[in-house]
Amino acid sequence: EALWTEYLKGETLGKLWNMEKVWIPSFAEELVTKEKIKVGVLDTGIDYLHVDLKDNYNTSLSYDFINDQSWGMDDNGHGTEVAGVIGAKVNGKWVFGSNPNTDLISLKVLGSEGLGTTYDVLEAITYAKTNNIPVLNISFGGVGSPVNNPICEAITDAKNNGTITVVSAGNANQDVENTIPAACPDAITVGATNQD
Repeated sequence: EALWTEYLKGETLGKLWNMEKVWIPSFAEELVTKEKIKVGVLDTGIDYLHVDLKDNYNTSLSYDFINDQSWGMDDNGHGTEVAGVIGAKVNGKWVFGSNPNTDLISLKVLGSEGLGTTYDVLEAITYAKTNNIPVLNISFGGVGSPVNNPICEAITDAKNNGTITVVSAGNANQDVENTIPAACPDAITVGATNQD
């Protein structure tokens, strides 16, 4: 209990209903003592200057597939928000992510308008596989069948190489059977209903 209280000093756990439900002292101990887990965020980039993200940002592995350059700064905001949910640092600045002990890797595949190409998404998944990034997050999607879909095939290939891909079910409150990548058989698709 003391470690948990000290670790979260300055944070507002009561405002993060999801974290209040899952946080236990043993989890805090693991976060303090274990090595950071690498998570590749396929999105609009990550604001690597953000106070909650800069200490968890991996500069050496991050890449901007839109502009073919290193780092992958966010010019939209969505990728930064997603990265915060995943791994905002415990730093006394009010909020923190689901796993504040995360090594955030920006894999920028969407531009400032939130649009991108299948080619860049495939490149990013292959890049993650090649660089042994164990977890990928994809919080975007579009209409499509999972049958013979190149993104689904890339996710399966990455899984066979040890990379887990977690994807968003989207915000449409509908079946995702024809949404890519949510319908991909080897993706872990997550969604929310409400705070309960």
